[in-house]
Amino acid sequence: MKFQLIDFDEKHYASNIVQVDNLLKWDILGNTHHLVIRAEYGSVIRFAEEEKNEIVKHANEQILSGKEIRYNDNRFFAVIPKGYVNNYQFTVSPATYAVFCCEYDAETDICKLYVPNDACLYQCNVSSNVEVHIKAEPVKKKLFSHVQEKQYYSIHIPNIPGYVDGSLHYTFDGCKYRYPITKVMIGKPFSVPAFNAKPPKIDAAIGNGYKLLTR
Repeated sequence: MKFQLIDFDEKHYASNIVQVDNLLKWDILGNTHHLVIRAEYGSVIRFAEEEKNEIVKHANEQILSGKEIRYNDNRFFAVIPKGYVNNYQFTVSPATYAVFCCEYDAETDICKLYVPNDACLYQCNVSSNVEVHIKAEPVKKKLFSHVQEKQYYSIHIPNIPGYVDGSLHYTFDGCKYRYPITKVMIGKPFSVPAFNAKPPKIDAAIGNGYKLLTR
């Protein structure tokens, strides 16, 4: 498949992309397909010659399947038919998604991609809700003839696809340290001791797209 970059015109666009639950929705005009690009949360996606050349290198007979294809270390693309408008279910979040209007000609195998202008809202930051379950777990330890009870807390964060170490931390009121949560701690409970008889709190690095729901 060959891509041709075409300047924006009012008869061909994809705009007003928004997240609705686990779907992406947008307005369209004059297209047969869409090019959807996924990048790291907070990225700015500009489709120019350099981006086009990277995608063309990875274009193959599966390009119209709607499946995501990686084209550099942290970016993916998919070419999807018009019928997916308002029904595109994303599988990875948090992330930034961009949608571009395309016209595909099967006879010439050429896909015209209409480059949006600054007025088009063609990209969207998709956040991710993360449930955090914290439960008190007193632990009794025997020391010689004495039994000591120490306060621990069990933290359980369900599996997060694409999680990056250190995106979440735990800390305590009055504690100056924030302890990073790694991949191996996600998807199963882990225990931490109380700090000054206080339970832990989970927080997210600023701007990484996680919204925490503590249960």
